[in-house]
Formats: sequence, C-alpha cells, structure tokens
Amino acid sequence: YDTAYADFNLLAVAAIAQELKRTVTRELELFGRDLKSGSLQRKHLAAFALAFSTEKVAQGWLQESLKDPAPSVVEISLVALGMLQFEDTPIELFKAHLSSPSWHVRQAALFGLRYQLKEGKNGGAMTEVVKLLEDPQMDVRNEALIVLRRMKAKEAIDSILNQTYKNFEFVIIGDHCTD
Repeated sequence: YDTAYADFNLLAVAAIAQELKRTVTRELELFGRDLKSGSLQRKHLAAFALAFSTEKVAQGWLQESLKDPAPSVVEISLVALGMLQFEDTPIELFKAHLSSPSWHVRQAALFGLRYQLKEGKNGGAMTEVVKLLEDPQMDVRNEALIVLRRMKAKEAIDSILNQTYKNFEFVIIGDHCTD
C-alpha cells in the first residue's frame, strides 16, 4: 500500500484498499484484539488495517488506542481515525495531539484532522494549526498548510501570509488542480 501510494499508482492503491476492506470485515475482531493487547508490530498493523473498516466499533478501538504508551501506536491510530471519516469522531482527539513532543504524532494528528474537517470548517482548530506553521519539523509545517488549505477560510490564508517563519522552501507541483 505504502509503495503504491508513494508512487501515485491510484489503481494499485484502490485495489489494495478494497482487499484491506474485505480483510478487515472478515477479521474485525482479530484486529481489535491485536490493537488492544498485541505486540507493538501487531498493534501497528491492526491500527493501519482498521483505517479501512466501515464498522463503528473500529472507531472506538482506535480512540482507546490513543492512550497507548507507544507514540507510534498513537500516530497510526490518529491517521486511521481520520481516514475512517466518521462524522462523530471528536475533533478534540486530534487537537489534543497537536502539541505532542513527538513530531510524528503532531503530523499524524494533522493528517487525521485533514480528513475530519469539512470544507470551510475549522472545528475550532485554526489557532493550533496556525501555530504549527512554525514547527521545527518541515513535515509538520507542510501538513499544517494542507489542513489550512482544507479549511478554505480567509483567516487561514491570512495566517499563512503573516507567518514569522522565513526559512521557506517552496515546491510547486503542477497537478492540474482547478481549485
């Protein structure tokens, strides 16, 4: 999945996602048990797989796994919660991790938040996301920009333009996007 995603192979991503959905549907309870009490590797795999579930119980398991002492489990669970795109997933779950000492967790919280926000809505996260435009880690700053773009609010654009961080490296990609 990661290789197909990184290579922008959309057909492979779609095919793998469909297979993951079938597997998660068939083995839902196993993934739930692994997320709760499996080895670290099994927790990682379970959290990733549950991102492809359509069952509400997966949301509860992933929310509970945000209390796991391993930041890597929290990271994958935040991404998975966002990918589920259940409208009743509390935005606060993501906001609570935007100040994590782990930049991987901050980035994952932003990634999950990206999928939870609806166009033009900021879920009360604007201030926290804007602060991350000055994060020392470029990957976090990049994800913050993506989230602010998703918000499509005038305040988001003003925040980007008024940043004090000056060490920007612009990468412009012509993706034929019309927005």
